Amino acid sequence: MNPTENNPHLSDLEEEFVDNKTLTRLLIQHFGITEGFYALNFRLVVSVGSVGPFATDANVTENKMGGAIGFDGLGLRPAHPNETDAVDAASVLLQVPNNVTLN
Repeated sequence: MNPTENNPHLSDLEEEFVDNKTLTRLLIQHFGITEGFYALNFRLVVSVGSVGPFATDANVTENKMGGAIGFDGLGLRPAHPNETDAVDAASVLLQVPNNVTLN
């Protein structure tokens, strides 16, 4: 089944990417952070272990080593202003819809 059949807009998504600084700005905005320097923080999970048994010939089986890396989360971490991907939260403008007033 082709996932783009029911939604033709999905076919364009494989061409769209968001760079690290843009994603950092979006997260700063999402969390309402107004000061400090931040960069993206990726949380990965690594798992290794034995996989098998596999038959190597008619009478012998053996296990093989296997591993996997998984993506577990995305967030922000404090960053030094000189870091390449650091974003100054004070420079991120919080966009407020026109029908909302701030007190």
